[in-house]
Amino acid sequence: MENRRFCRGGVAGEILALLAAALVLSAVSYPFLGAGWRQGLSQFNPLAVSVLEVKKNSRPILWVDARHEPERLRDPGPSGSVALNEDTWNLEPLLLAWKPPQAVVVFCDGHGCQASRKVAERLAREMPALSARFLEGGLPALRQSSPESSRTSPP
Repeated sequence: MENRRFCRGGVAGEILALLAAALVLSAVSYPFLGAGWRQGLSQFNPLAVSVLEVKKNSRPILWVDARHEPERLRDPGPSGSVALNEDTWNLEPLLLAWKPPQAVVVFCDGHGCQASRKVAERLAREMPALSARFLEGGLPALRQSSPESSRTSPP
């Protein structure tokens, strides 16, 4: 009887060891995976929005630029965008610019940048009425979707 328990425990232990090894491998390999694969993971974030979804939206957009000032000065985003990031958290300019029923979409430079996600998540906690979302692929995806538009115009 005890031999059977040992065998079942051994199999369960082996399964747990395999699951733990798979978890460690996925955690270790994540930073080395291509940006395209990682970007696909954001589709599971309810705050993520694609450029296509933004274009389908009939509501006007208030763009929120989550990049730091040097990046904003070097490479301006859509005209009328409001600057807001976690280092200089000041909601006043955003609240003054927001005119319901505007959709609030946060973007950053898109090169593995997590600033837009963090800002959108914080806005969702602190100002749920804004229904803020973050743009998958950031500013590069926005520009790529509208090559005929100027550098500072939204689609």
